[in-house]
Amino acid sequence: MRIGFYAVGFIACAFASAEEVSLDVAIARLESGNHSLQAESEHVKAAEEERDASRGHFMPVVKVEVSAQHLDRDLVMNLDAIREGMQMMTMSTAQTLAQMQGADAKTQQAAALNAANQFDAKMPHFLDTMLTQNNWLGALTVYQPLFYGGKIYAGWKAAQAREKTVRADRDKQLSDLRRDFSRLYVQASILRASIHLRREALDAMEKHREHATNLVAQGMTDRTALLRAEIALADGHTALSDDSTKLESIALTLAQMSGASDRIYPADNLGLPPQAPASLDKLEANAVANHPLLASINAKAELADRAIDAHRADYMPEIGAYGQYQFNQHAMETMVQPKWVVGVKATMDLFNGGTDYHGHEAALATRRQVLDMRDEVSSALKALVDRQSMALEQARLRYQNLGRQEDLAKENHRVTLSRFDQGQSTSLEVVDAWLGLEKVQLERVASAGDAWIALLELEWACGSTNDFTTTWKGARS
Repeated sequence: MRIGFYAVGFIACAFASAEEVSLDVAIARLESGNHSLQAESEHVKAAEEERDASRGHFMPVVKVEVSAQHLDRDLVMNLDAIREGMQMMTMSTAQTLAQMQGADAKTQQAAALNAANQFDAKMPHFLDTMLTQNNWLGALTVYQPLFYGGKIYAGWKAAQAREKTVRADRDKQLSDLRRDFSRLYVQASILRASIHLRREALDAMEKHREHATNLVAQGMTDRTALLRAEIALADGHTALSDDSTKLESIALTLAQMSGASDRIYPADNLGLPPQAPASLDKLEANAVANHPLLASINAKAELADRAIDAHRADYMPEIGAYGQYQFNQHAMETMVQPKWVVGVKATMDLFNGGTDYHGHEAALATRRQVLDMRDEVSSALKALVDRQSMALEQARLRYQNLGRQEDLAKENHRVTLSRFDQGQSTSLEVVDAWLGLEKVQLERVASAGDAWIALLELEWACGSTNDFTTTWKGARS
């Protein structure tokens, strides 16, 4: 008993010395300190850069290529065979002229040899060094896409859809974190109220035990009444220790979620149960319109549409303009290549094994899958709105009914205690009356907490977890 009491006292002292934080401040710390949110923010930045990068496919591609070469030998063009043929024709012509002039055979041979020598002296050899053994080449190449069947535009829109998907996923993650964090905060507020009620009950039980001890010592009552009070005190200390430990565990979890080093305890009281924020039809419409999961699915549906457009472009030609300019003009003068060139080219796949058709069919199936998923999520969100609305109303009604029970339990405890002081009731009746009052009070606190949690789930289904923080703060202003 004493060990349990000291443990509860230690936890209570730790709670009393800790910093208490309101829900709106705690949510702000969560949004700025949660590591998973920070990672998802970087994911969003990466998607933005990919979107900007996809714009570049509309622009021309400009490349500079420079190379240094070492060949095994000079690259030489040898056309001396043509020169030799011309020389033979010159010799034949000279010999024919000498024959026509009546020269003898020796003179004809001398004329042919003389013509060959003159041709050899005047006509250079047909040799040209196209590339030296060591050389460099450089070129500036430009390519501008003109028509790709809409594939480039589809890629750009797909990058935008991926960015929307990542943003929606981040919004969903933020909404889920707010919901989980707020639920823990509400549970901590419930435990805080429960701990306060249990302490009041223990103080009252301690006083009654002292009074019962004196009566036993005076012989005015038997020891059974004292034992009942001791049992009630032991149960109360156990329950208080359990609630205090749960509160410590939640405080650690809240700190871990928000990236804080110190435990986070609730500064806000639980307060009265809230009302439903709007009509059921409006809540269902908000769930379909604002929930980030549906926004993510809609972005994926748009991404599937862009994939279909890209596969349709596979059946169309790709047309682009190009140009090239050679830098090393001195080297190019001896080569059979132009110094610059411009043109337009078109390519089209005629047959590639049916991959275009099957890819297009796969994209259509993906789109149908996404649309079916959207219908399922919409239906589930509407059902969740209906369930949480009923849960909220039931918790409010239960809270009101327990309020009347609490009044009756207080009156019963007052009357029983007064009759005990007058010797008309037993200690057992006093203990039972106080335990009955404590039970009703704890159930009423739990009902208020159930109402707030139902509202939280309702706001989450509507994609407006920020509104829960506003409603929670407004109920305490």
